[in-house]
Amino acid sequence: MIEKSNKSKHELEINGLRGLAIILVVLFHYEIVPFSGGFIGVDIFFVISGYLITKIILRKDYDDLSYFGFVKNRIRRIFPGLIIMIMLVTLTFVLILTPDHLTKLSHSVISNIFLIPNFYFWTQSDYFDISSSFKPILHTWSLGVEFHFYFLWPILLVFFSKFNSTKKINILIVFLIIISILFIEYIITKGPIFENKLLYGKLIKDTLFFLSPFRFFEFLFGSLLAINLARSKNNFLNETIFILGLGLIFFSSVYISGDDYFPSLIALLPLFGVVFLIYSKEAKYSAYFLRNRFINFFGDISYSLYLYHWPVYVFFKYYKYSVLNLNTKFFAFLISLLLSYISFRFIEKYYLDKKNKIFDLRVNFSIIFLILAGLTINYYNGLDFRLTEKNLNVLNNKNNQYGGLCTDLNESEYSKKDHCLIGDRDNLDFLVVGDSHSKQYNFGLENFSRKYNLNYLTQEGLCETFPNLGEIASNCSSDEKIPKNIIIGKWYYSYQMKDKNIENIAKKYIQRIIELKKSEDFKNIENVIVIGQVPGFYSSYGDALSCFARPQYIIKTDCENYLNHEIYNLNIDHDIYFSFKQKKLMNTFLDKYSKLASNDKLKIHFFSPFDYLCKKSKCVQVIDNNLLYSDSTHLSKFGSNYLISQIEDDLFEILNKK
Repeated sequence: MIEKSNKSKHELEINGLRGLAIILVVLFHYEIVPFSGGFIGVDIFFVISGYLITKIILRKDYDDLSYFGFVKNRIRRIFPGLIIMIMLVTLTFVLILTPDHLTKLSHSVISNIFLIPNFYFWTQSDYFDISSSFKPILHTWSLGVEFHFYFLWPILLVFFSKFNSTKKINILIVFLIIISILFIEYIITKGPIFENKLLYGKLIKDTLFFLSPFRFFEFLFGSLLAINLARSKNNFLNETIFILGLGLIFFSSVYISGDDYFPSLIALLPLFGVVFLIYSKEAKYSAYFLRNRFINFFGDISYSLYLYHWPVYVFFKYYKYSVLNLNTKFFAFLISLLLSYISFRFIEKYYLDKKNKIFDLRVNFSIIFLILAGLTINYYNGLDFRLTEKNLNVLNNKNNQYGGLCTDLNESEYSKKDHCLIGDRDNLDFLVVGDSHSKQYNFGLENFSRKYNLNYLTQEGLCETFPNLGEIASNCSSDEKIPKNIIIGKWYYSYQMKDKNIENIAKKYIQRIIELKKSEDFKNIENVIVIGQVPGFYSSYGDALSCFARPQYIIKTDCENYLNHEIYNLNIDHDIYFSFKQKKLMNTFLDKYSKLASNDKLKIHFFSPFDYLCKKSKCVQVIDNNLLYSDSTHLSKFGSNYLISQIEDDLFEILNKK
């Protein structure tokens, strides 16, 4: 039988552990060095929840009625404070968000009302991406995971209790933990298969981080402590275990970073750290770290501080659109502390009193307001009337659209088509092949071709997006009449590549290009023009526009300077997916092997976009309010035309050599 806890007892050390968790989260979100792994504070909360929720359930046998009573009490604990915070955030951020970001905020609000914020944010960009700074309620993803655990765990625990043996239940829970970790490690190693075949391009990192099934095992660590109440009475052993647990947590908060897959095996460091602290919380001396008034104050307001610290920080960062200095961060923290204390005293404590209804006038009004606000924001295009005409022009600038759009029948309009054609299809001067990163040059090549009266066709996806590392190029075929000149563009670099592999991969790309000459359809090609990896925008879609497209009363004079210069001087690690260093290295090796492979029968010419878009470690991203990228990786129409104009003379010379 599972040992039942018959009385509710406030555990001072657990409250202190909450305080430690929220302090780590704040240090991470406020970008305080060296706490790159401070986000493990959320994992501490998960273990605490597993521990406390299991203890609550074990106080009585749960039937259908008590199950719904349990769920109701958990909603009482989280939902009122959450929904009132979101209402205040919406009222505040409507003053500063761009139409696009305000619309996305309304979507994230609805996801919280339906208790699935983690799923919504999974569909967006990486949690550790700089674009996170433009999502005021991004942090609510973890509350979605909490809700899902509350709904599922009581049912599973009742099922486990049928085994009528604590030992068997322990074995089952440990088995679930091990299986979860092994499965996570498996899908990390098989990342490309899951991302391309099952998840439709979503990164494994995001899937593991946001989705509940990959987080439940963390709660199980806490549940084991609640099921097994026996503790050591040896104070020396407790002191040792406590200090070890504290060390694991602090080591993790500094050693782990957003570049790591999380959760994964590395998550065991902070998880065991929390288990050690809870197990040895009766340690006489060292456990004072969790018993003192200071950390217990933060434990008391930990939920409210979790709710408010991030929106306040985002408000300052979004308004200033720059990295905040230490004084500003401290001021933002003081404001969030004040809001948290007010929320704790007058909202959190109020609704914890079971005499007060959960869905009273305040909560119901907040829900209705948020639904109506969401509908209004979407209907009026993110309330774009808040912008000046100049800002709207930047926002609606067609030059900021994807550079791979094709000329429509009406030559003033552009649309997305499978292939783009300029001139005579039967008399092509050159063919453009590759993936969407070859087609992104279409707008620039179109202007180039009209200027010199040239004919060309784009064939995005030819031979499995040639050149690729799997398909044998000599098997490549086409229904088109292949000209003697081919232009190749591609997303050559993958975030999973390591420096030591990049040279071999670049070499294989060039080998595939050489093999193409062996294909019957391509035997007449004489010139291959390889345009290398573009640097890419520092962040995700919308973030460049956000500087210019904020409401009219916000000064935007420093936008270009920030995007083109200051952002590259940040003292933070770039996400590996946007690693300029590795992308540039890819181009270096593509250039090297292009020169080695070029001969009289097949000349290979290489152009590196870095040579035209970057100087040293700084890459231009905005020119005269025109964005070079339509999203994080693809050139805009302006960027496409800008880059092609930089290589225009060399390109014309290659194409016109007899």
